Amino acid sequence: MSSRTIDVLGTLYLLRNSNVLVVGAGPVGLVLANELARYGLSYRIVEKIPTRSTWSKALMITSRTMSILEDVGLHEEILSKGTVAEGLDFHFNHRPIASVTMNSNTDPTIRYPFPFVLPQPDVEEAFENVLNKRGGKIEREAEVVKVDPLKDYVEVTLETGEVVRAKYVVGCDGAHSFVRHSQPEWKFEGRPVNVLWAQCDGTITDQRVHTARAAGFVGITGSCPPILHS
Repeated sequence: MSSRTIDVLGTLYLLRNSNVLVVGAGPVGLVLANELARYGLSYRIVEKIPTRSTWSKALMITSRTMSILEDVGLHEEILSKGTVAEGLDFHFNHRPIASVTMNSNTDPTIRYPFPFVLPQPDVEEAFENVLNKRGGKIEREAEVVKVDPLKDYVEVTLETGEVVRAKYVVGCDGAHSFVRHSQPEWKFEGRPVNVLWAQCDGTITDQRVHTARAAGFVGITGSCPPILHS
């Protein structure tokens, strides 16, 4: 038995005799909660917002990510709802400069040779459906307002006044993570980037535009991230 196997088994032993509080029910928190449920571990998953967002947010699911999701049993609903991105077209200052086409014959060992496109709310719904089937449930409108690490456990206070004691607290609450900011000694240093960023959701009504290719637009005064024509 390898040392890595021993480490994993040791970690699972500690978790089975502890409890985990997952803060945040986005894709990361839901994947973690599903894994904890899959291994029969004690956990709770809390989320401050009452319902999932309706904005598309992150869209692209890479080939490797799909393979991992299949390994942990979270891929089926994504396969049924997602759109295969057949390629990507790049534009600079409104002029096409490059084009990439995904080819399923590139490497026959790749299980999912195409990236999938699915709005983040649909991904979260798919993960939550699996979690519910595994006996789990998101506790919504449960905002964390205090995180106090003690000797043998972490004491977490919710906005409702409930105090939760957990052996492990995992912050999956996004870029502005309260869990991370609650501990001054946890440094997440960086520097500001002078980039104007905007994102919007819309529907292309021009019947001439009918493709499953993504498009990226870049210009001297700004850029637009890859989007999928529909």
